Amino acid sequence: MARLNFALSGGAGLTEPVARVAMVLMWAAGCVGEAVITERFAVSGWLGVIAYLLPLGAAITITAPHVPLRRTELVVVLVCTIVPIALAVAQMTRAEDHGLVNICCYYLVLLMPRGHPVVGGAGGGAVIAGMLTWGAVTGRPPADLFELLLMPVTALVAASACSVLLASIVRRVRRAIGTADAAQLEVEAASVAEVEYRRRMAELADQVRPVLTQLADGEPLTPDLHRHLAVVEGDVRDRLRAAELRHPALAAAVARSRARGVSVLLLGRRGELPAEPLADGVVRHLIDALDQPDLRSATIRAVPPGRPGVVTAVLETARGVERVELDAQGRPLASPPGPAEPSARA
Repeated sequence: MARLNFALSGGAGLTEPVARVAMVLMWAAGCVGEAVITERFAVSGWLGVIAYLLPLGAAITITAPHVPLRRTELVVVLVCTIVPIALAVAQMTRAEDHGLVNICCYYLVLLMPRGHPVVGGAGGGAVIAGMLTWGAVTGRPPADLFELLLMPVTALVAASACSVLLASIVRRVRRAIGTADAAQLEVEAASVAEVEYRRRMAELADQVRPVLTQLADGEPLTPDLHRHLAVVEGDVRDRLRAAELRHPALAAAVARSRARGVSVLLLGRRGELPAEPLADGVVRHLIDALDQPDLRSATIRAVPPGRPGVVTAVLETARGVERVELDAQGRPLASPPGPAEPSARA
């Protein structure tokens, strides 16, 4: 399973200032409780001072604000828990002398919800194994073993349950974030599409409004106006059904050809978004073809994906009919005979 992003869990609440106060109070209560209940400390002398002060460092470090704990903080917690546990077990003579081990074990297993589940789980398991070993070597009865293992096992189970719960919460949060991000992307895409749609409709309105105004004003339908109408109508059709072939220079060449009576038909790939802009080489070749003085009709089609060419052109001139297929750089391709292109005069 992929490593859990513990940053989303907030460190199980252990990064809050109140958590640090609670951890320090728990350390103090554990030390006082052991002295009162057992009437002595598990480790005596100067080693005892060190052994009981080290868990305080673990209590402070385990509540550090970083999620997960940094490597140096992880090492500090391990040192401040493992060393006191080793000293306590080495000098332990009674089952009641497990208070220091319990305190350190609690801080050790808290590494699990703090972003290091493997280290915390292994540490808790090692403490349990060590206590079992000590009990077996010293021949302790089952009642003593139960007392020795109660706190370490409880702490390990609680930390494991907390980690599993956090993992479930984080997965849900990540799914929710992913869904929200996807929804936001859809909203942004729809907004962009709407802006683009309005822009294109505004361009079309600016293009056809003068002609429609002329007709509405009752201007006579002269040959010149008729040709102009044909040019405008053809350009509107090109915008709608041949977006892949939109290029300012090519559109101007098509308009010139239509203005002098040439029938020009542009066909795009139905149902597909516009491809990348036409290369300059393709545009120059098509413009040269459309500017031929003896051109009668032209059908220019965007080639479907999967073929080497990007555009085909069927040109009818006084010399006959010619079919040309161009690659992405505008170089003519030698293509085998195929189905005839739709006629521009159809």
